Amino acid sequence: MGGISTHKGENLMPTDRGIALYRRRVRKQVRDLVDQIEPPQPTKSGGSFVKTYGQDTVLTLPPRNAEDDQAYLGRIGSAVMELQFALEDWNGGIRDDEIVRRLKELGAAGVD
Repeated sequence: MGGISTHKGENLMPTDRGIALYRRRVRKQVRDLVDQIEPPQPTKSGGSFVKTYGQDTVLTLPPRNAEDDQAYLGRIGSAVMELQFALEDWNGGIRDDEIVRRLKELGAAGVD
């Protein structure tokens, strides 16, 4: 595998924006640890498995001409994560169905 990659030599494509956003978020959370700010942690509810958030969500949203793309993508990612965390205590297929329903609403209404 070789040495640890610095990612400087990568040629990220437009479809890799989520990867870049994820890496920035992780780096920020690592830096926050210096100030004793803990990153959000998944919680177990009722002895069930810990839910994960793979971020395989694809939304079709209109571009925002007056807003920086990175800021817009950050707000979209935060809105999706908040939506998922809001349903943390729901279980199984009911939770999944509700997340899909709310994501469709988010896609239709946009992220403000």
